[in-house]
Amino acid sequence: MMLHSKPTTAVKDLSGLEELKKLKVLVCFDGKLQDASAVAGLTNLEVLSISGAATHFDFSFLAKLKKLRVLDLSFTRFAEPDLLTSFPALQKVNLGNTPLAENESMVAEVKAMLPRGERVR
Repeated sequence: MMLHSKPTTAVKDLSGLEELKKLKVLVCFDGKLQDASAVAGLTNLEVLSISGAATHFDFSFLAKLKKLRVLDLSFTRFAEPDLLTSFPALQKVNLGNTPLAENESMVAEVKAMLPRGERVR
């Protein structure tokens, strides 16, 4: 499922999506997203992109998404590397233009969490 906000119809939260229990891919970008906590109920999610959600919100919902393989948090204010230890299947993570990306030691820490040969951008 892809959600793209336009200035006149900005998606501010993802409530209601938690009912889509079989959803495996969710892409939400260029939005005014303020609350993504409903994503915690999507336990079959394998790919999640919330790129461009510039407002700061609580990313703790990510810890419930154990099946994530690909995670794109670029252009967000994500700065909690410890949350990334929750994903045994994680193969790729995009942290470009986040507070973490500006800190080389944190990027190295995230790379060390992923299986050998997997990518962090």
